Amino acid sequence: MRTIAHGLSGFLEAGLPATKEADNAAPGWCGDRHELDACVRAIANVTRRNILRWLKEPLIHFPDQPQVQDLGVCMGEITRQCDLSQSTVSHHLTELRKAGLLTMKQVGTFRFFKRNEQTIEQLRTALSEYLR
Repeated sequence: MRTIAHGLSGFLEAGLPATKEADNAAPGWCGDRHELDACVRAIANVTRRNILRWLKEPLIHFPDQPQVQDLGVCMGEITRQCDLSQSTVSHHLTELRKAGLLTMKQVGTFRFFKRNEQTIEQLRTALSEYLR
């Protein structure tokens, strides 16, 4: 069975004209096809989708962290919310960052994460163009 990412990649290749523009991933997507595929792979995992959902409304999902608006959410809080090991959550956060869906700010030994709303909106636009 093909994975979602491989399926989308084939879908994108089949749906684009055989011209120089075929290097672009989708209308509204600023990156290349490989970057779009990385985003799709990142959101194919339910834990990563949950993290993105929680970070959309951090004051609701992480009420014990007062500086959410300024810095983002501390990795420790995300780990507690996920109820997974720190190394597993770190892997998920790394995949979301590689895909450009999260940003990170390090303060001392603490890492804080926020959603990258610009990339998320580009992904939403690109997928809606292909899934109409």
